Amino acid sequence: MRDLVGGGPLRLRDGGGAPCGAGLGRCGPVSGCTGAGLGAVVDIRAIVMGLSFALMWSSAFTAARVIVQDAPPLLSLSARFLLSGLLGIAIARALGQSWRLSRVQWRATIVFGLLQNGAYLGLNFIAMQRVEASIAAIIASTLPLFVALACWLWRGERIGAMGAAGLFAGFAGVM
Repeated sequence: MRDLVGGGPLRLRDGGGAPCGAGLGRCGPVSGCTGAGLGAVVDIRAIVMGLSFALMWSSAFTAARVIVQDAPPLLSLSARFLLSGLLGIAIARALGQSWRLSRVQWRATIVFGLLQNGAYLGLNFIAMQRVEASIAAIIASTLPLFVALACWLWRGERIGAMGAAGLFAGFAGVM
């Protein structure tokens, strides 16, 4: 697993600061816990980024519902992507990211952009002309459940314990 903030490997540490691998083993004396991995220190930046993402993602449905009442959905979505894309490019360039992508990376980026931004969000914006934002958010939140089911049915992929826990937590959050 990679640390999205620092770019290095994500390492859990026990209470004494020594690496715990995957969070297994006894906790250090600082945390006082005795369970496996319960004393792992979490990077506060990762928590802030996760909470920020959840807030922005969830509030986007309400904003989209308001916008599509007075503006064409695909035009508003295109304006949103233009602004966020330009901001993303500016941030990436400021962080020294390269424009050089392989042919495979460009193809993956284009396919992802068309499916994620064009199909998923485009249809979502169109639907929000008739559906409340809360219903749209619930439907969108069930997407990981449907993807996991489809991968199991058509590709025979199995979900590990962490994946099942994540799906359960997501399902509980939707309910």
